[in-house]
Amino acid sequence: MYVPVEIVRLDERTGNVILITGEEILIEIYPNGDWRFVDESELQNHDNG
Repeated sequence: MYVPVEIVRLDERTGNVILITGEEILIEIYPNGDWRFVDESELQNHDNG
């Protein structure tokens, strides 16, 4: 399934690229090429903290 990429952002502090697709998928790409899905609970904890 293809989903449109809505936002691409470079975190200048870390060099990480953040991709937001739709309302559910957030991917963080590290400068070395590794990547991970960011869990929604991580975002909620960050907002509350």
